[in-house]
Amino acid sequence: MEDRKIVELFWLRDESAINQTKQKYSAMLNSIAFSILKNKSDAEECENDTYLAAWNSMPENRPEYLGAYLGRIIKNISVIKIRQRTARKRGNGYEECIDELSSLSTPETTESLFDEKETARHISDFLRSLDAEKRHIFIRRYWYCDSIRDISQGFDISESKVKTTLSRIRQKLKEYLICQGVEV
Repeated sequence: MEDRKIVELFWLRDESAINQTKQKYSAMLNSIAFSILKNKSDAEECENDTYLAAWNSMPENRPEYLGAYLGRIIKNISVIKIRQRTARKRGNGYEECIDELSSLSTPETTESLFDEKETARHISDFLRSLDAEKRHIFIRRYWYCDSIRDISQGFDISESKVKTTLSRIRQKLKEYLICQGVEV
């Protein structure tokens, strides 16, 4: 079923929206949550919480890209869960992933929240300008939060090359965002 039809079911408060969403996006959502949490039952719990959050948020929102909308919800839910779980201990890899991107973050102000959509568009444009391998490495690291080791094995390249590639992409992204007038 097409995303716009699923969103329409949410708007109509039709419970089949959840089933249609689960059928289409379950694997993606579970993958995102598992890559952050490294725990199957926690990932499944976050997936179910995502469906509830989508159900509760749809009357106010009509997302153009349902997959991205759900992806953002599950990432947020998973981050909250990992922060709760790791309040006493650190080190699942997600914190490291966030630290790598910290040089690109800006203080959260009303103005920066307003510009968030524009910044996301600039990042998407930048990623489209990369060759496929670099783009996939970046996405696997910062969207799916895959470990350096998993990425290196998936692309059959050294961990050193993955780290170097990510470092160079982050630097180029920072320069690109500055050229686009994004405050970093």
